[in-house]
Amino acid sequence: MRILYLLKHFPCLSQTFIKHEIDELVRRRCGVSVVSAIKPREELDQAGLPDLEGKIIYLPHDYLYRYSPSGTYSDQYAIDKARLIVSGGDGITEPGLARKIFDIVSRHETDESLRARGFLECMNVLSRARGQGVEHFHCDFAEDNVKLAFLLHQAVGLPFSVKLRAYDIFAEPNRDMSRWLNAARRVITISRYNKEFVHQAFRVPLERIAVIYDGIPVDRMVPSAHYSVSPCVIASVGRLIEKKGHIYLIDACRILRSRGIRFDCRIYGSGPMMGTLQERIDRSQLSDSVHILGARPHEEILESLESASVFVLPCIVAANGDRDATPNVLLEAMAKGIPVISTTISGIPEMIADGVDGLLVKPNDSVALAHAIAKIHSDPSLARAIRMNGRRRVEQQFSIERNIDELLTSLAFRAEFETHSVGAYREAAGMQSEVRA
Repeated sequence: MRILYLLKHFPCLSQTFIKHEIDELVRRRCGVSVVSAIKPREELDQAGLPDLEGKIIYLPHDYLYRYSPSGTYSDQYAIDKARLIVSGGDGITEPGLARKIFDIVSRHETDESLRARGFLECMNVLSRARGQGVEHFHCDFAEDNVKLAFLLHQAVGLPFSVKLRAYDIFAEPNRDMSRWLNAARRVITISRYNKEFVHQAFRVPLERIAVIYDGIPVDRMVPSAHYSVSPCVIASVGRLIEKKGHIYLIDACRILRSRGIRFDCRIYGSGPMMGTLQERIDRSQLSDSVHILGARPHEEILESLESASVFVLPCIVAANGDRDATPNVLLEAMAKGIPVISTTISGIPEMIADGVDGLLVKPNDSVALAHAIAKIHSDPSLARAIRMNGRRRVEQQFSIERNIDELLTSLAFRAEFETHSVGAYREAAGMQSEVRA
């Protein structure tokens, strides 16, 4: 299968799960291209993706995610360029195809500049898809990237799929979500909890929603060789945002200190709550024991887990409804043989059996969190059992190999559908070369 990923930003430190997925597809010799709306400021090591060199493009026309425009082209430039292409004046593009795509975009955009930018972005992606022989568009996260896939599907019949995660469905779902999902060839999400939510919220039939858990490269994550419950080293990794629940971890640390338990808590991540969390640490007089270490490269995070005695991610439901679904960092800690503690929200109980693969507490409960940390610290035999069970659980249920097996099965074309969609695409895509910015 030749597949084109339509993404918000790639590569991205906070979304290594997408890199894992693409890496495994490339390893299996699937044809993979990536189109990203935003080029992240943060760098993510692309050493594992050598075959994508030259196959990642960044959309230049500021149609998607307009809160962060590049400002490369003025409105008038985009309008004039769109008019030229639609009229056939560029000498490159088939006028009939250009007019068809322009008309489809126009049904969804009344603003002249957005109409022009949307048209140019569609032409850009379609040209890249033709050049790479793409058979399928895949959107990870359901945001404005899905709008582009939807427009192209309407224009040339090329199928698309959507992988729903957390923020995109719980916090601020797009008002066109139901229309997009019901037009998709396949709707995928990462937990049974999500599946039921998507069915209820967006009226997608249950039989059209596949649950495919994220996978990690387990074989590349060797369990810590020098694990010990003492000294008590608490690790936590995640963006510093409300739903990660770091405030409850800080409060749990205050409780641990009041009980005379010595510890070192290391929080890796960056985000809008950094100031609030640091203020909480200072006010609780924990600055000697609780440290916010900022965002770090993925390999450095994995290395830091070597010295951890427990990994804690006290997820909560944020005020805007946002919540984690199945945090991959929990899987990585389990693969490294570190006992994990999290909460009972959303899909986390599908990953961790309480008392077997890790410990789960109710969300927003610092006392229960402190008790769970102390329980691991004081019971080496329990820690040992959880370490072994957690690693086994990830190997059996959450490997990247299993993830990709299920993804490819889910996206496999039915013969009659493939003939119709790809045939229509080839007939329509009468461009002679790429539409260039």
